[in-house]
Amino acid sequence: MNLGSKLTSSWGRFIFFAGLLLQPTVSFSDATLICADKIIEAGSKVRMRSAEVSVLPNGLLRHHWSSEEIECDTIDDQIINLTIKGKKILQNGFSSAEAEALFKYMQSENSKMFAECKDRFYGTKETFANIYLPKLQSLDADVEEIKNQFDENFSKVSREFFIKKYYEHKEPLARLETYEELLRNDNTNPIDTEECISVADKALARETDFKRRIENLEAQVTQKDEELSQKSIEIAKLRQEIQSLEDIRTSFAAELAVYEKPRKLNKIIDLIKTADFAEANQIYKEMISKFTLTATDRKRLEIMAIESVRPIPASDKSSNRAGYQFLMNLFPENKYYQSKLASYSE
Repeated sequence: MNLGSKLTSSWGRFIFFAGLLLQPTVSFSDATLICADKIIEAGSKVRMRSAEVSVLPNGLLRHHWSSEEIECDTIDDQIINLTIKGKKILQNGFSSAEAEALFKYMQSENSKMFAECKDRFYGTKETFANIYLPKLQSLDADVEEIKNQFDENFSKVSREFFIKKYYEHKEPLARLETYEELLRNDNTNPIDTEECISVADKALARETDFKRRIENLEAQVTQKDEELSQKSIEIAKLRQEIQSLEDIRTSFAAELAVYEKPRKLNKIIDLIKTADFAEANQIYKEMISKFTLTATDRKRLEIMAIESVRPIPASDKSSNRAGYQFLMNLFPENKYYQSKLASYSE
């Protein structure tokens, strides 16, 4: 090997290693794996270990499989070019010129939109400096009026404004586009076409009016629902008050029973002492319909009734009958009282 060849070889190795140093953090093996996955996706197979890796003058990393005639150029984790057996699978990162053109178009539209946003921003900033700031700095600044003006103007250029307008006109515009599509594909007379457009306009206006009426009705329904909800709350409160009053009444009734039962019992005792069994029978029936009489109370009344019945002459059947009726009311199963009552009932 002569000196020129050695210098050329040394210089080539220098360029190769310098290119490797300038490569991003993605390793050769990772880039090779990315290429292998894309090659498999394209319908071919390769062995990763058989790839020959080199750095191209433009900084791309080339993965070459000589036996399969495959070349794959990468940068970072992106495949830029892929050639299989002389066929360009990917070029400049895209599978077709149309895809690349669409990408450039999308980039252009994004750039335009960004430029418009910048112009709008700087225009708004200039408006602040030239219109709103002088008004706010004036001695008689009407802050409320300035704020209302700003809110109104800013709402017309805000994102929310355009989103709202879009959804408001989305359905009508879609219908108009449908009408236009139908009319474009229709071979009828132009006069009929104009009439169709007129009918469509009327239908659209009618639909808009119906929509407005429906919205008004929905607002009224919502209002009625709120009123009914309020009434339901008031009714629930009234029911709680009624229940509270019912609880108070029950409590009072229980307290009254505590005093009413002894009072009636004492009344019966007084009537028995005077042998007024007819009145005693009536009050006794009223009392047992409301209260439970204990065995002690029954025995006490029985003893007192016997003492009052015994002195009554046998000829006074009516008084004896009333007396033994009272005793029968106390003890309906008593055979003696049954016999005595029967004897005075004949």
